[in-house]
Amino acid sequence: MSFPVCDWSEEKYLEDLFDAVQHLNQLLCEDEHTVYINCGSAISRGPTLVLAYLCLFAKIRTYSNLIEANRLLKQYHQVAMPNNTILKKFLKKNKLFQVRQKMMIQELDNDYGIEGKDDTDEDGLYITNKKLYNRQPAKEDIKQECYYIFGQEFAPMPFDAFDQDGKIVSKLDGKILEIVEKYKVTVPILHITNREYLVGTQRLVLTLEDNDEVYVLFRDTSEKFDKFIVDNHKKYEEAIIFQMINGAKSLEEVCDENINKQSAKRRAIIHTE
Repeated sequence: MSFPVCDWSEEKYLEDLFDAVQHLNQLLCEDEHTVYINCGSAISRGPTLVLAYLCLFAKIRTYSNLIEANRLLKQYHQVAMPNNTILKKFLKKNKLFQVRQKMMIQELDNDYGIEGKDDTDEDGLYITNKKLYNRQPAKEDIKQECYYIFGQEFAPMPFDAFDQDGKIVSKLDGKILEIVEKYKVTVPILHITNREYLVGTQRLVLTLEDNDEVYVLFRDTSEKFDKFIVDNHKKYEEAIIFQMINGAKSLEEVCDENINKQSAKRRAIIHTE
């Protein structure tokens, strides 16, 4: 059975996703079918649909924490890279529907004499396990997430050194790309402005010096970027995962937050040649 979902228009994607999870729920719960879900690559659209269904219909304990829900999904499908930006907007848009589904489940639990009562958070969503929210992540959680997100062959947010015509934007970007590929850097490196880049969790200034080698500039010193990123890669991984779990944010949201919150307090001086 084919169920087309438009993923190039955000508004249409949200509408199609809602229709798809309704249809999936009917197949599973009303028609009692076993359903195999697949998209073109089984990486994004399929996993996005699965998580949308599990969270919207409160089928998992961590239905309102996307970080925890993603971890559960990856235990069964490690290559999954669901669109967390869309999922967050999808669940926010359909929050009332989600609350009603949880209330229906709780009513059934009460009818069958199941003991215990869920807490509710400030938004009125029922929470089975309060400790999943705004908690201090365990070291094992962070280690596992580092592997799932940054320990794979491809970076979740690849460094983009090319313009719209497929040409290297600048000599500096080309040299950074060489380092990324040579050392298999998977933490985000995002160009901000001029020679400023987000590297992991920090805004840093990168420049070319000494035979076109890339250096990271600090206020009183500088260091070769290849050595710097190798030495700090694991620290960046852990810091990003901590921010994702602690704030229940996607990788993209954490990167945006790190760019914006450091704009007033620069961690490196602007260097111009």
